[in-house]
Amino acid sequence: MSESFKDQKSGFGLALSTALLIPLNIFIIPVTIWKGAQKRLNMIGQNGINNSIRKSEMIVFNWFKTLFDSLIFLSWPIMIIVAISVGASTYRGGEKVLPILILGYFTPIILSFLKESISIGLIMVLKIEQIERNTSQTSGATPDLHTTEPVGKDQSINT
Repeated sequence: MSESFKDQKSGFGLALSTALLIPLNIFIIPVTIWKGAQKRLNMIGQNGINNSIRKSEMIVFNWFKTLFDSLIFLSWPIMIIVAISVGASTYRGGEKVLPILILGYFTPIILSFLKESISIGLIMVLKIEQIERNTSQTSGATPDLHTTEPVGKDQSINT
């Protein structure tokens, strides 16, 4: 009985430490997102912008993702420039600079969320279009899945 209590206690401790660390990840996520955007832009730069964007059928989708990676990467330099200019132009710049720095730090999360949300919508539309194309290329009639009558010349659906 003491063994199971010890396992429950260590399981509770691990769960508690994990639960306490997860909210702290909000401060690490922007750095991870920004570094990811930097790596993707470096790969695109090495392969050539036009080659990287046109590598698939989804040219606009690839351009869109690259645009958001560019915005994510540029968000911090722009934030620093804005914070310096606001701080230099006001007598008490600290009051205005700190909110700019805080908002600017979390901007990669906001942009990444927008990118992912819009990407999901675009992917759904593209998949629906692919299904529609594949359906129209078949024999034309949609088979009834509740019958055992032949669908095509040599095909039948098992129930």
